Amino acid sequence: MYEIAPQLKDRKISLVKFSDEKWTLESLQKGTLYLNTLEYFRKLEKETNERGMGDDNEGRLILTDLNMKVYDNKTGNLILSGKAKSSAITTQEDSEKHVLCTSYIDFRSLEIIEQGKDYFKANIFYTEEQKTEFKKHFGKYALIISFTEFVNNINDSFKAQGIDGTGGKVKYSNFSINYKKRLDPFIGNTSDNGKIYTLRINRSIG
Repeated sequence: MYEIAPQLKDRKISLVKFSDEKWTLESLQKGTLYLNTLEYFRKLEKETNERGMGDDNEGRLILTDLNMKVYDNKTGNLILSGKAKSSAITTQEDSEKHVLCTSYIDFRSLEIIEQGKDYFKANIFYTEEQKTEFKKHFGKYALIISFTEFVNNINDSFKAQGIDGTGGKVKYSNFSINYKKRLDPFIGNTSDNGKIYTLRINRSIG
């Protein structure tokens, strides 16, 4: 049995974009990015009533079991206090940010079946649950994109156009627990088992 070095397991190899429409993937392959806002993905889950089609908590600060105190900005006087089972804090600025969401393949996703001096062959491993979710929610066609090449092209393009963007793994959190890391930047202590990667446009510069 071949094994991948621990320090390589979380290194991303490729992004995978799914769609039921082949032309959207061909457009992406030619360099056209189509992004929706965080607010769009929030509404999508409500409209479809299906988890995975969107995320009602996307970009929100979710806290539970709170002792709340609200003060007047001008006077500093306490105007409201009490306990709250949960809260969801949303800003208009975050709601209007645009996001590209994909799946990804890292070395942890690979099952090596053959290895030579300067090469190896591997199968891509997805759990049955992940494969079911991909087919059900994300589409029957897939475009596999070189992660490093994609990131380099995006960085060059954004820099030339004065666009500020960030990218990273989607982190899934247990919202019944108020993790410290969730406070900034609103996502926290989590696992990356969903194999989802997002590119987020924060703002235009200048």
